[in-house]
Amino acid sequence: MTNFESLLTSALADKGKSELLNRASLMTGLCSLASDKQLSGAERELHEETCRRAGDHPDSIGGLKIPFAQLVPRRQRDLSVGNFGAGGATVQTNVASDPVELLLNRATAFRLGATKMTGLRGSVAIPRVTSAPTVQMLPEAGTANKSNPTFDQILLAPHKATVTCDITRQFLIQSSLAAEEFIKNLFADLIALKIDELFYYGQGSQSEPLGILNTPGVGSVVFGGAATFDKMVSFETALAAANADTTGNLAFVTSPSVRAKLKTAAKIPTGGSAIYPAFIWEDGNWQDDSGDGKVNSYRAAVSNQIQNNQVIFGNFRDSVVGIFGGDAAEVIINPYSRDVDAAVRITMHVFLDVAVRHAVSFCASADGGAQ
Repeated sequence: MTNFESLLTSALADKGKSELLNRASLMTGLCSLASDKQLSGAERELHEETCRRAGDHPDSIGGLKIPFAQLVPRRQRDLSVGNFGAGGATVQTNVASDPVELLLNRATAFRLGATKMTGLRGSVAIPRVTSAPTVQMLPEAGTANKSNPTFDQILLAPHKATVTCDITRQFLIQSSLAAEEFIKNLFADLIALKIDELFYYGQGSQSEPLGILNTPGVGSVVFGGAATFDKMVSFETALAAANADTTGNLAFVTSPSVRAKLKTAAKIPTGGSAIYPAFIWEDGNWQDDSGDGKVNSYRAAVSNQIQNNQVIFGNFRDSVVGIFGGDAAEVIINPYSRDVDAAVRITMHVFLDVAVRHAVSFCASADGGAQ
């Protein structure tokens, strides 16, 4: 389960709606929409309830609105049923219900504590204090000069993330648990990782939100050579100088290559007093299955999402990911564009934005940490 899935499984979490989730079949809903554009039974109930929570009319979607609790973040590549030739057609094939997972990057933003805002509708403005009144020292009869706090706003507006593919009608007809899992995997994986990528590296242009590392004011550390413990501590110092290290979810995230370097780099250089050196990257023991380590007493995560062997340190609670349109994804079924091929086009939309409360709550290396 990725952190993106756990972010949005709160929809329909009460007992009655959980039973509805168990009864509804995504495959059945897709087949119904592909054949006669009508939903019924548990699938219709699920669609209507998800629309209600998102503030949408059930008949305005033109497809199927499903909570992310229905999605499993794994997928396979096979999109259609192949043809068997000669004697091979007589051999029965047993398909396992749990397909082998594709090896994907690991999403980290939500696991490290990024703030989640769901159920957003219109654009959102979050007020932010930018300066405080001035304390003055005056004589007994002195007159104070008025000084007021100043404010600006953090703006969140929807940016559309979309994934689309064509699936044969034969694939839909041959419904099974494996097919159901495939559809769920197909819709969840790439969207989840795209949101995580945009969280760090969104350009703020070409329909992308502005990611953390492209936000003006984010701190910077230059390694200038092999990573040392002193350099890793300097990330913490950068946040402390801006009063951004006091509370929240402080953590490192970097690439596997940097982790490898830090696991073999001693805190005390060769010739120091330690007979058995302590290394910069230590075991985390976070009581979960993340495998995260520890650097300078802070949680340290690893993902191939991190580019150019950067090291990023920050108070992840000061980051915001906004999801618009409720806790649901909009799935559009188009049975017409590939009608001569007996295929159905399925598209998933998610609307999101990324922002930071304070840019100084994050610090990134200007060069690689695996030199």
